Amino acid sequence: MRSIPEFEGHSSSSAGASAVAGAAICARVDERVWATAPDGADFARAHRSRVLTAALVAGSGLILTASKAERAAVARIDPSARSRTFTLREAVALAEADVDDTPAAVGGSVLERFAASAHARRGLAAPAVRAARSSFSRWFRGRAEGDPLDVIDGHVLGDRQHEAALDDVTATVDRLLDVFRRGVL
Repeated sequence: MRSIPEFEGHSSSSAGASAVAGAAICARVDERVWATAPDGADFARAHRSRVLTAALVAGSGLILTASKAERAAVARIDPSARSRTFTLREAVALAEADVDDTPAAVGGSVLERFAASAHARRGLAAPAVRAARSSFSRWFRGRAEGDPLDVIDGHVLGDRQHEAALDDVTATVDRLLDVFRRGVL
């Protein structure tokens, strides 16, 4: 697993607004973890889904969701969490945006400062855009289109699309970790 000194003493967790409590991680993710990060394999095998609760939301300094629909579900659970809730792609886009007019956040954890800075950039940064592709190109590349702020749910697509979605999530998480390493916000 990747280590970032600023995150020592912090933890991350996973929960879903419409999760089936107790479900194991999907087989494709499990295989990928074993192949690419064997030190995380025990974690992946032990992982069980859980339902998002108000207590989990309240205790989170930064909340990343896969889609705008899930971001909205967090806001329905706790409206005060809107300023620290982003889709994964939105968080990266806001962090990488060339916006000079936002003040640096002070105080709190690195995650709370990131959330405050990213929230201050909302409306100032251009939204992420995915290039339009032909139907043939989408089929050939094995990637479906969707909202540019959403991670495509590969579980409901074919094998190639599922792999493409996992590649996309991995690349997006790597970009976000790079932002944290560089201390961009």
